[in-house]
Amino acid sequence: FDENLAAGAKATASAARGDGSEFSPGNITDGTADTYWTTENWTGSATITFDLGKTCKFNVAELAEYISIGQRVEEFVLEAKSGDGWKEFARGTTIGYKRLMRFEPVTARTVRLTIPKSRVCPALSSFALYFGESL
Repeated sequence: FDENLAAGAKATASAARGDGSEFSPGNITDGTADTYWTTENWTGSATITFDLGKTCKFNVAELAEYISIGQRVEEFVLEAKSGDGWKEFARGTTIGYKRLMRFEPVTARTVRLTIPKSRVCPALSSFALYFGESL
């Protein structure tokens, strides 16, 4: 995985804890393991949208929870924006320390991560997209 296509992507979330600066959705794509995005306590679902800045082709997604405060996510869905709306390309249950999802190649500029169910407020430290030639 030479190039993280989501590095520095503009991230917007349906919710963020506080005024949004300390727990900003941008923390997920800043490349720093010590920062993370989260919502207010007991918010069990949320959506984060990533604008990659250009159209990219990818077939691997990497997600990571801020594991020092526990594993929280129980279900997530990844979608790509297409001309006629959103198209699901991956779905999973737990994320934990790090989760790699492989799928058929997707070409998109905008990707949405939906967390429909979390034990307590979700806390994510990383999101990455890659294109692996040999997958």
